[in-house]
Amino acid sequence: MSRAPHWQTDPAIGYDGTNFLVAWVDGRLNYLIDIYGTRVSPGGTVLDTAGIAICTTGCELNHPDIGSDGVNFLVVFEDYFPDSLSFRGIRGARVAPGGTVLDTAGFTISGRTFEQRYPAVIFDGTNYEVVWQDYRDGYFSHLYGARVTTAGNVSDSFAVVRQASNQLAPAFALETGCPLLLVYQGWVGTYEGRTYNSYRIWGKLTALGAAGEARIVPGSVISARPSIVRSVLNLDAQTDALTQPFLLDITGRRVLHLHAGPNDVRQLSPGVHFVSAVPSPTKVVIQR
Repeated sequence: MSRAPHWQTDPAIGYDGTNFLVAWVDGRLNYLIDIYGTRVSPGGTVLDTAGIAICTTGCELNHPDIGSDGVNFLVVFEDYFPDSLSFRGIRGARVAPGGTVLDTAGFTISGRTFEQRYPAVIFDGTNYEVVWQDYRDGYFSHLYGARVTTAGNVSDSFAVVRQASNQLAPAFALETGCPLLLVYQGWVGTYEGRTYNSYRIWGKLTALGAAGEARIVPGSVISARPSIVRSVLNLDAQTDALTQPFLLDITGRRVLHLHAGPNDVRQLSPGVHFVSAVPSPTKVVIQR
């Protein structure tokens, strides 16, 4: 679908009833990270061989997703805001059936404090519903959303899932006349008498933007950055059994379960590691 120079990654696809729209992360402009796309016919013909520049005005664009209202497409994606407290936020751009980008500079869907990442979008018959990972509540990711009209107007964001520990990687499905089915990755400690201490896939039938849900936090969670002194990793806040933070090596492999207070890391190899229970896993360096 693309023969542009450098690289293209992370594809997403939508359908408007006539053609598909495929969007991806594109590095053709001197390795800048932009969002490009192309329309594809149901017969498999690539209609925009040079690609459509959906958004090239961001700093570092990632993780697109696509919805359609049956007329236009809405492409949502993650953007990096270097001059803002939000660090990463959610933006969007509408694309007409002929491939014309209606919002050439894109528009902000969420730019709250801390990070918003990995958006998902679906059209509910009246408006677009957008949900993403959001760290505004502290050191764990919860799912928040916003409603976007077909004209590109954005409502205030609202809570969708705010349970203990992390909720990640939202995805949608919708059947006419039924509630939205939202699925996501969530941490499970003990559930219905069984201990998991791992991530599992959760689902929720929901009408987004209703009253939302109360945050459920049984006990306290990590609320301070970790530090290493003399081969001891200190987490200076309490944690609960549902959280189970752990230390990752540079490959992402779990090497040590952590707890509040001092953690002995003398047995681990020197080098860069990451603590999992913070919004963007926090880097720590083990030295000898």
